Amino acid sequence: MRTIYLVRHGKVKQEDGLRRCIGQTDLPLDDAFLPSIVELGAWFQRKQQGRKASMMLASGTLQRASHTAACIREGAGDIISGNIVFDTNLNEVDTGLWENRPFEEIRANEGRLFEERGKSLGYFRFPQGESIYEAGKRFEKGLNHFRKETGKDLILVSHAGAIRAFLCELFGLSADDYRKLGAANISTTILLDDGKHLFLERCGYKPTCLLSKIELAALYQTYNVPNNIIAHMKKTAEMAETLKPRLEEKKLDWDLIKKAALLHDMLRTERLHALKGADALRKEGYYEIAELVEQHHDLEIKEDAPLTEAEILFYADARVMEDQIVSVEERYRASYMKCRCAEAYKKHEALYRKAKMIEKKILEA
Repeated sequence: MRTIYLVRHGKVKQEDGLRRCIGQTDLPLDDAFLPSIVELGAWFQRKQQGRKASMMLASGTLQRASHTAACIREGAGDIISGNIVFDTNLNEVDTGLWENRPFEEIRANEGRLFEERGKSLGYFRFPQGESIYEAGKRFEKGLNHFRKETGKDLILVSHAGAIRAFLCELFGLSADDYRKLGAANISTTILLDDGKHLFLERCGYKPTCLLSKIELAALYQTYNVPNNIIAHMKKTAEMAETLKPRLEEKKLDWDLIKKAALLHDMLRTERLHALKGADALRKEGYYEIAELVEQHHDLEIKEDAPLTEAEILFYADARVMEDQIVSVEERYRASYMKCRCAEAYKKHEALYRKAKMIEKKILEA
């Protein structure tokens, strides 16, 4: 059984801010995000445990893919066998006469065709181009070529449309549903290959190590996170960090805790913010962070079980009132005043007991 990684290219430079129909326009990468791509290569090296020449790296020919592949190679070092191999089958959909035109212009001038596309996003053939479905079949051809060429683990750097269309075909989904599959920039879809069949392990996954300061700032901007909430999340991360010396012998992922703390309330202005925040983070590819964010407001705790990352995040959040570190008692006295019904008081009391239970586990560690 070998592993195949389908990687979407890194973020491209946005020139005019217009939503354009981009397929094979040869856009450059945004240099600010290149370190994250190199880190992805280093992640591959750790996954391979440094085994030399254990992976083959292939890419589409457009520069946003080829440059991504070069950065992955830089981070991966000698686990990559030979040179990067380039294949046009891994390129994005050919949008033909609509290539690089603003969608508003297309809608205004070719309304009937634009409406037709809206009815079938996956199977609509762009004028003098191809459909998303056809791009997926082309990608499949390229993938199968490399599967036959080598028995090594594979990294294929490609594009969101082509990868997602291929996955729809592979798992019997309509190509019209391709947008439902995760494909954030530099996310990785992980497939297991037994020589005959492909099995999905994860779709659109980004390891926690890829969340750099610049990626974090981009998420804050994308989701319009208010400054006061950012300040609260940063103070929660700071609070979690103060617990590290006491718990350094525990096998806890402190990088994961810190990054989950920096995102746990990103959608706090919305109802059910923990669930919605987790859903947004899964869409962005951060599965492990999403799991902690989902639990930070409603966590099941076993008093006699070892401390977990989710418990540390829950407790750190319980020690921060807006952007100030306070005691658990002070935090919950303040929130008690906001309760307006018996059910709210009951839930508040349950949360307070959980925070105190975690505090006891920390003090006894």
